[in-house]
Amino acid sequence: MGPQKPDDLIIKTERLTLRPRVKADADALHASFSDPELMKYWSRPPTTSLEETRTYVTNNLERNVDLCCLWSIDYEGSLAGTVDLFGWHDDMMELGYLVAKQHQGKGLSYEAAKAVVDFGFGKLDLHRIEAQLHPDNAASSGLLEKLGFQREGHLRLNYCIEGTYSDTLIYGLLASDPRP
Repeated sequence: MGPQKPDDLIIKTERLTLRPRVKADADALHASFSDPELMKYWSRPPTTSLEETRTYVTNNLERNVDLCCLWSIDYEGSLAGTVDLFGWHDDMMELGYLVAKQHQGKGLSYEAAKAVVDFGFGKLDLHRIEAQLHPDNAASSGLLEKLGFQREGHLRLNYCIEGTYSDTLIYGLLASDPRP
């Protein structure tokens, strides 16, 4: 397990409040987690019912209590998505994010991810943050590059979801790397 998480995991940006995810967020996240188009680059298939979304959120929170920082993104009074640091290994973690369709195109993914990257390097004293994504996910590639991440690798057919293998791109950012 990595270093201790700070007691206060609430992050405020100009427009967003990132707060620790709770089980009750599942209902608001269901529209996103069950959307095949939005989930096409996610690490799991879309959920097929509200109950499955609730189970997924609950299990994720319970399994990863010491290994993750899981935030819900509050924007203008609604839950706009999620942003996470997970897979704690020494002083390295992985970044993940998802913004609901109705909130895309507003720069929320960038604002939330930047805040979490700053938190990871500042409050958690991480050495490295990485992100893994599908090669066709141009929006995420662009967002990561805008944050200063560098593309470090391309893994061939290493990820399988529902019997279909796909490639993965690896992006990394070190605490010592220049950032915008």
